[in-house]
Amino acid sequence: MSEYIINSPANQSLLPYHDKESNWVHLFDNLPSFPTTSKATQLDPLLFAEVIQKFVQNEPIKYAFGMRKLNYEAYCTVLHSLTLNQKIKIEIKYHSNRIANSDPIYQIQDSVMKDEGEALQFISLILSKARQITKLDINMEVSSTSFLDRLLEPVLESDKVCLEHLLVKRRYVGQQFGVIIKLIQKHNRTLKSIGRIGLSEAIECLNSETRLERLSLMNFDLMRAGVMESEELDEDTRQLIRVLARLGPKFNHLSYTTYSGFDLANSSSTLMLKSCGVISLRLTMQKGSPISHRPFTRSLLDDLIELELIGDLNKPTEDLSTIFPNLRHFLYQKQNLATSIN
Repeated sequence: MSEYIINSPANQSLLPYHDKESNWVHLFDNLPSFPTTSKATQLDPLLFAEVIQKFVQNEPIKYAFGMRKLNYEAYCTVLHSLTLNQKIKIEIKYHSNRIANSDPIYQIQDSVMKDEGEALQFISLILSKARQITKLDINMEVSSTSFLDRLLEPVLESDKVCLEHLLVKRRYVGQQFGVIIKLIQKHNRTLKSIGRIGLSEAIECLNSETRLERLSLMNFDLMRAGVMESEELDEDTRQLIRVLARLGPKFNHLSYTTYSGFDLANSSSTLMLKSCGVISLRLTMQKGSPISHRPFTRSLLDDLIELELIGDLNKPTEDLSTIFPNLRHFLYQKQNLATSIN
């Protein structure tokens, strides 16, 4: 299609007469039109759709949803991209000034919501458009668990949710999320990885039918009044580890986080690792000895292949080839977890 330059500023100098008090004289209408030599640019529709899809997948949902207003093609592509989405990301945080505003901040798919009602609307929108949700990412930075309970209610009830990956981050110790327990119970057979749940939650939802590639556990949910180290806490932890061993869930990789007290040479620990089929272990612990000093005449874990020890803890001096005869990978990283200083 040709384009014509009609009223360009360059044409003004071609006019024989111009009256400042009136419009251009009628001779302006008789000026010749000059076709351009350039071709009109056209965006490939497939490339356009790919750009929109990546934008919807990677940008906050409010921005992505606003792309519908570009044109009809963008409208259709945004809706189609929402059907391909398989992840829900929920964040609940406090305002920087909690005294001035005690209400939490809700973020859904990285977009800040004005209130809980809008957060629920966007969760319902995601669920209504998606074919299937397989991943749930939760970041909980408020002390009350009721906020999360209400947001996850539609997720728990939806028949479009078939979880394979669940990640839970929390800021406060001593919390137990009943809704997380219900989610894991419902999707126990489809879950492949579960990140950062507490021991008290694990024994409520894991069982002999559980088959995971990765499991991340911690005992911060057992802490009371902010006490991170005590004999009572150590005993509660050991008891729940024994319960977990009896339940018999299977997971190839275990990432366990605690402040102190976990000992690979302890009978409760070795029983759980054997019973659950752990072949890869990552222990993150602020202080203590991950393997208590004692003479070892036999193997502790024959099947352990990978072992990583992270934290400001004592490096094992024992012969690891005796304790773990099939160990192929060992990493010891001394690091103060409170200050992140190596």
